[in-house]
Amino acid sequence: MKTTRRRACRVLSTCVLALVTLMPGLILTSPAVAAGCAAWWAKKQYCQASPTTRVRFATGSTSKTVTGELVNLYDQDTFVFRARKGQHATISVGSAPGSVRIFVYRPSGQLLDGAPGGVDIASLPVSGDYRIRTHESQMGEPWSGKYALTVTIK
Repeated sequence: MKTTRRRACRVLSTCVLALVTLMPGLILTSPAVAAGCAAWWAKKQYCQASPTTRVRFATGSTSKTVTGELVNLYDQDTFVFRARKGQHATISVGSAPGSVRIFVYRPSGQLLDGAPGGVDIASLPVSGDYRIRTHESQMGEPWSGKYALTVTIK
């Protein structure tokens, strides 16, 4: 049941993100409205919830490359890495760098940084698990495909 709830939360956040992206003038006034919108989008199969992938560094290594795949505008991949306060983090997309937008979230869930192709965070603010979400960048031509994401922590 815990896994089902987590999946439902990911679907809801993906759907709300898609709604806000497509209809910036839309104001979701209550959780019931947001839940109704999410259910509608999920039935339409616009929301693609993927499992979270943990980025694990080999002993003594400061960098790890993982792969992901985006199949449509509403798809997203989620990665998690553990880091300590003050460490320097560089997250980049090696293939199709302008087509993939990266968002990095603090352990609290608050957005820390985001940009097409990659981010460079000179000093992480707290210790813990940071979440990376990747989406197709809407700043260019429509794109879907596989990509390589490199996370470097020093």
